[in-house]
Amino acid sequence: MDRKKLVIGAVAVAVLALGGGVAIAAQQQEEPKIDRAAAEKAALGAVPGEVKDTELENEGGSTIYEVEIAGKDGKLHEVAVDADNGQVLGQETEEEELFGEDNGSEDEGSEDAD
Repeated sequence: MDRKKLVIGAVAVAVLALGGGVAIAAQQQEEPKIDRAAAEKAALGAVPGEVKDTELENEGGSTIYEVEIAGKDGKLHEVAVDADNGQVLGQETEEEELFGEDNGSEDEGSEDAD
C-alpha cells in the first residue's frame, strides 16, 4: 500500500512539474504589439509577391513574425518582422530544387547516347 502511494505521489509531482514548464513557456512569448496584417504589409514592402504563411515565433527572447512569401522573382522568401514595431529584421531565400530530377534524366540520356 505504501508503494502505491509513492507511485501516485511521483506521478502527481511529474504532472505538476510538466504543467508548470508549459505555463512558463507560454508566458515567455510576449503579446505582439502589431497584428499579423501589419507584419505581412511590412514583409511585402521588402519582398513583393504573395504571402503564403505567417507565424508568430519567439526567437532569441524576441517575438517575431516569420512571413513566407512567394516572390515575384519566382523564389520562396522568408521575412522576419519584429512583432513590437513592424521593422523588417531580415530575410532568407529558399532555393527550390527544380533541377534535381532533371539532372538524373540528363545523365541517363548521355549514357544511352554512348
